[in-house]
Order: sequence, then C-alpha cells, then structure tokens
Amino acid sequence: FSAVKLRPPVLLANKDLFEDSLTVEIKMNFSGIKVYYTLDGSMPDSTALLYENPILLTNSTLLRAVTVKPGWLSSDPVERFFSKLKYKPSLVQATRPHEKYDGKGTGELVNATRGGANFRDEGWLGWEGTDLTAVLDLGQAQPVARISMGAHENTGAWIFFPKGISIWASADGRKYEKVQTTEWPEAAAPTNPGTRVFTTSFEPVQARFLKLQVNSVGRNPAWHPAAGEPCWLFLDEIMVD
Repeated sequence: FSAVKLRPPVLLANKDLFEDSLTVEIKMNFSGIKVYYTLDGSMPDSTALLYENPILLTNSTLLRAVTVKPGWLSSDPVERFFSKLKYKPSLVQATRPHEKYDGKGTGELVNATRGGANFRDEGWLGWEGTDLTAVLDLGQAQPVARISMGAHENTGAWIFFPKGISIWASADGRKYEKVQTTEWPEAAAPTNPGTRVFTTSFEPVQARFLKLQVNSVGRNPAWHPAAGEPCWLFLDEIMVD
C-alpha cells in the first residue's frame, strides 16, 4: 500500500488583524504527529520550527504549518496571514463598489475587519469590470513602507485576484508622487476559491495621504467559459505600515 497523506493542522486565532500582539494555537487532528511551522514566508518541512506551545506574534506574519509522521506523507501546508495594524487610516474617497456587493459602504476597506471564506460574507466589497481607486488619510505625516490588502478569488464565480497596484504619496492631499507599482500574475487556469493577502513594499516615504489604484483583471481571460465577460475584484481590508 502506498503511504497516506496526513491532513493539515488547524491554525486557531480569534482574529487576523491585531494592534499589539496575538497568540496563535495550532490544533493537531491526529495522534502521534508533529507540526512544523515557519514565520518567514518559506515552506515548512521537518527542518522548520517544531510546534510545542502557542505562538506569540508581535509583527505582521505569514504563518505556514504542516503535519509530519514517520511512514506517512506530510500534509499539504496550511497558511494564514496575520497583520499588525501600525496605522488606522480613514478613507477620503474610493470607487463605489457594485450595489450587489457594497456591504456597509467603502469604509469597510479600513474597518480593521477581514472578510470570511465566502465572498458573500460580510466584509467583502466587489467591483465588476473596473479598478479600485482610493485615497487614504493617516491623520498626519507618517513613515510608510508597505501596503497590504486582502483579496478573494473564485474563478468559477468570475472573481479574480487583483493583477497589480500603483501607489502615490502626498503630504497635503494635492500634490502626489508615485512611489510604487507592483504587478501580480493572473490565474492561467481555474483555481479553487480562496483568499490571499497581497503586499507591496517600497523605500520608506513620509506621507499623510496615499492614493491607491488596485488593478482588476477586468474581463474573464480566454481560457474561461465566459471569456470576455466583465469579471469581479473582491477586497476586504487595506492595511498601511
């Protein structure tokens, strides 16, 4: 008989966003196994950190973990991104989402709450066939070096991850200078529904206002059953640090 693959562990935390620190537990769903994890974005294996006690996070972290047992195939990795909120920006303006997926308004992009596993869950906002342009106000000039945002993809429901972002910074909200443009690869085939945090880093700048343009795929790609039809961009939270 061929070896059987273990089930992934479960990452337990009461939230994904935190201000000071956050404790994460890892639940093992099979006796006699070990869980190995990483905090640096690398893929875990039996040479990674061994889970023995709850993990205390004090910075934004991508936590990945696998289960391992002799004679069994290691599990697929499970991952979860935990974000430490350095700033609490207010939303000056933003492209209005589609009325079907406008939640409680564009303020949900900066309400320190992530959306659920389903794009219909509260917390997700959806734009059909268009990009998101938003302006954030940090209240006063602050050093900024990274923008992160949560996104959802469900190609069967015509929802795609963003394909890129451009960022401008300003001290007064009138004169802006571009500080970063980042592109991300588009899905080349159908994918399983899921969420992901997209992060772009740049040389630190002093800014009070930030203008963001989050680029949508726009239309379903050629491989899609409904190729050429407008597709969706779904976001839940924009984070600045």
